Amino acid sequence: PPHKRKQQSKSTMNRKTFGMKLAYVGPDFRGWAWQPDGSTVEKAISDALKPLLGQKRPAVYSAGRTDRGVSALAQCCSFHTTSAVTPEEVVGAINAFAPKSLSVWDCQLMPASFHATFSAAWRRYLYILPLHDTPEDKCIDAERINALLGPLVGEILNYTAFARDTPRSKETSCLLHRARAFEGHLPTTGDRVLCIEVIGNRFLRRMVRILVSTCVRDCIYQKRDGECGKSTCTLRDYCSDALLGDEEARKRTAPAAPAVGLCFLGVGYAEPWYSTTA
Repeated sequence: PPHKRKQQSKSTMNRKTFGMKLAYVGPDFRGWAWQPDGSTVEKAISDALKPLLGQKRPAVYSAGRTDRGVSALAQCCSFHTTSAVTPEEVVGAINAFAPKSLSVWDCQLMPASFHATFSAAWRRYLYILPLHDTPEDKCIDAERINALLGPLVGEILNYTAFARDTPRSKETSCLLHRARAFEGHLPTTGDRVLCIEVIGNRFLRRMVRILVSTCVRDCIYQKRDGECGKSTCTLRDYCSDALLGDEEARKRTAPAAPAVGLCFLGVGYAEPWYSTTA
């Protein structure tokens, strides 16, 4: 009916899009995605916004749907509303009512077309692996891992082998802009750690954690077998294994590394002024 179309048009005209930057401690949540009976990041944000917006629980979209245990320092999310609220009120509501292990540190009104997920051009992750004085850990070094990771960068490849629980219809090609390893020390304890940083246009489920576990496993195998500097095998070879079929390809990669070591560090958008990085 014409009157309903007018109401819908007016509602669309009054709709505002908010973008938020936030951080959270992964082990305190059951992942990002909303669950009616679980403490998730999306549910915490939606529950905090509902009283402020005076409407049904808003849908909140993230740049990266982090798994249970994965933390974030510079996650970005967006939502739509027709309520007359300000960015300052949004920040105040979430930081007051959400768990203390979640904090919004920026909020802005965005163009109507902005979507935290679909507008993103790249995502950045960092995995931190503690290094102990064990025979296996002594086989791990950044130079050897960089040799495994290097051939992945700069080309669109099929990452089926590094994905888990991926629907058959889902696109599995990704482009990595950066994949590097370096050693460092934790500022609080001084413990030695291996850091693996990955930046890509998109990531499949558990992809980063399987990249990490597979390159660490292969690094150890090469050192034990005395093949350091001689083996030509890289992680790119597993991308070619996708031609063998999904199940066969996945059997060749390692199980995912623990989620607690992974952190979402940033996201890039076409509007560079709203890109985030930690």
